[in-house]
Amino acid sequence: MIIDDYIETIGRYILQQRKARKPARVPALKVFEWAQLLRYLEIQRGYTC
Repeated sequence: MIIDDYIETIGRYILQQRKARKPARVPALKVFEWAQLLRYLEIQRGYTC
């Protein structure tokens, strides 16, 4: 699965905010973009199968 640079940037921002224990504001995304974002976060946290 190819993850867009835009989605990867949002994912990095979410992870930074999580480390700082702050809420992250995410822009409106389409369904397939949400799927890519969740996949990116799974990969970063080590939840891949």
